[in-house]
Amino acid sequence: MPAVEWLGQSRTDDDSKQTNTGRLLNCYREQNGDKFIIKSVLGMSAFADLDGVFMRAMSEVGGEIYAAHGGKLYNIDMTATVTELATIADGETTIAGNNGNITVTADGTYYNITSAGVSTNPSLSEVTEAGSVSFLGQRTIVTERNGRQFQWSDVADSTTFDALNFATAESRDDNIIRGLALGGQFWIFGER
Repeated sequence: MPAVEWLGQSRTDDDSKQTNTGRLLNCYREQNGDKFIIKSVLGMSAFADLDGVFMRAMSEVGGEIYAAHGGKLYNIDMTATVTELATIADGETTIAGNNGNITVTADGTYYNITSAGVSTNPSLSEVTEAGSVSFLGQRTIVTERNGRQFQWSDVADSTTFDALNFATAESRDDNIIRGLALGGQFWIFGER
């Protein structure tokens, strides 16, 4: 699968002439007249540490950060306290939320985890292996791993997936790589 780099040319930052904003990873957007420019964050300091190297996913849900690392799901709160919430599979992972619950797909398995750390694996009636998870319109949307189907939950309930709440991505005859809720729409990224 080809990698996508999120970078591009940018003008010199008047606040920090010595920096090159062409390959920013830690950046923010700032309005400059009627246009927006990308600016680098000047200086960083460590906030929280997780042992090891490979972080599978990180996402903000309900104002707190959740990280999948080493077969575990961690909560990182605003005071930088790291709390282990649940054991999950150690593989390709996505994280979303649904009204206080944390939803995770990890190595083909779908997890619903409460803020207290109670983890369940709700049945997905049409998707046999979970590829990615998103939240849109008060519903959890799960894509099929190595397939073309996606399924959505009942409203405000990340544990109930009705057998009729599914569809097939049919624009092209390729498998779904990932689904992403963005700007009130659900985007499906395929192999091609």
